[in-house]
Amino acid sequence: MACDKCREEMGLVPESEFGLELGAGEAENFELYPELFPELETEAPSASPLPNRGSKEYIAWIQRALNQALGLRLSADGIMGPQTRSAIRSFQQRNGLNPDGVVGPTTEEALRVATGARVGQGRFPSSVPTRDSHVALVQRIAGNDVPGMPGVTLQRLIEEWREQIAPEIPMAVLLAFIRFESGGNFNNATHGAGFYELGLFQTPAGSYGKCEEKSELWRQGQTWRCTYAPPGRENASDLSEWHKLCQKIGADPQKWLNPTTQVRVGLLNLKNMADKRRHNYPPLFPTVGSDWYLRMALLMPFAGGPGFTDKVLRSYGAQLAKLPEDRRWDFLREKLIPSYPKFVNNVDEKMALAGKLGYVAR
Repeated sequence: MACDKCREEMGLVPESEFGLELGAGEAENFELYPELFPELETEAPSASPLPNRGSKEYIAWIQRALNQALGLRLSADGIMGPQTRSAIRSFQQRNGLNPDGVVGPTTEEALRVATGARVGQGRFPSSVPTRDSHVALVQRIAGNDVPGMPGVTLQRLIEEWREQIAPEIPMAVLLAFIRFESGGNFNNATHGAGFYELGLFQTPAGSYGKCEEKSELWRQGQTWRCTYAPPGRENASDLSEWHKLCQKIGADPQKWLNPTTQVRVGLLNLKNMADKRRHNYPPLFPTVGSDWYLRMALLMPFAGGPGFTDKVLRSYGAQLAKLPEDRRWDFLREKLIPSYPKFVNNVDEKMALAGKLGYVAR
């Protein structure tokens, strides 16, 4: 996880950082590319008719759509209460619509688009545009050729190794993670708390020492102003995850720009963090790949750090164990949001984007 200053400065990494500026018109007219999401390559059904407007079934559909689009946990009870109304306004504001809290034809269509235009199952129809710049950017990132591997897209490379290393992590979650952490840049070397976070999956690496000028995002070709250039200086008695995992797969840790090494090591690091939480707290993570597992075992150790995650699980473990898995994140969110909003929001924003990319909680 990057240091607090890094996260504050980077925020939701601007598209301009990666030479992928999306103007308002371009984001609005950008078409979804179904070939970038092979896991969703089932025959696209024709759009099913929605329930009658104003019915409980229609309101329940709105609530489910808001949950997927915003990463919320509204009860799909078919009641237009204050929480649902507030969520509608939030959705409208994010999509440049009049935030009146009313689902008219324009907001309804935006909900369809934001949830992949799916009323049921199937892939993204290629004819449906997206107004969401994050989705549009992910489409571009996923479809970019990997450096030095002509004809191989980033998604194709990840999928090849995901199936072997971490099949329980959905591609949509990985793409959302990449979008907010590295922006799809293999030459990304961010400053963590005294160490580098390398590449596509921001794997913790060696120390950067001291820096003459505090710049949180380094680029290949720039003059390094840290004591040690990436992948950093290793402590022989406490090797970084980058170094240890490179050794495990037989890769040279000094060749940190190698795309295949970054993908393999990055996936292994994410999987190992999640597996450790599951091993240490088996009653809390009975279902590998569940929504709760992805949020708390996979993403929270990166957002807040492994130590913070373990402290939370120890503190609330007894209460969490009494709750169904699908209620545990809501419980923790309520406990953590007053004091640790950045950590919670970091997880929520990634899962909300994953939902727009086709992820369905289980």
